Amino acid sequence: MSYELIEEAEDLISEFLEAVEDYDDTELEEVTEADPWSAALVIHHMADAELHLAIRIMNALTLDRPSIITWDEELHVDQLNYQSRDVSASVMAIEGCDALIADVLRNQPEGAFSRITVHPTDGEITVTDLIKKLISHRTAHLNQIRSILAALN
Repeated sequence: MSYELIEEAEDLISEFLEAVEDYDDTELEEVTEADPWSAALVIHHMADAELHLAIRIMNALTLDRPSIITWDEELHVDQLNYQSRDVSASVMAIEGCDALIADVLRNQPEGAFSRITVHPTDGEITVTDLIKKLISHRTAHLNQIRSILAALN
């Protein structure tokens, strides 16, 4: 089951990246009535989220019951300068994280997917739970980016 989840997660990133590939930075930075965020801001958010999830997965696979470090997505927007970040750098980060996560997970025995990490408010979370969270997050933002891009046309 876990290996099918990896494929599902990869497919979602492929769809996300395909959705934005034909747009230039000016178009991606445009805010529409469809969403208060531009497509570029969604891309930067996805890059940051992918980095955080990759670290959580790697820690869960290599450490004994590591604590999850949470992050405030709103602080990232301002303090990491989403308005002036390079969209192509964030796209590369998304691609790299996806490739890394998939490669690491494909090389794990099935038992590794039940390894535990601990969230400060949600408690124990397995690697499989993290993959499901990754899928849920990717799905939500794929739908969001499609809505934003549709409003550009």
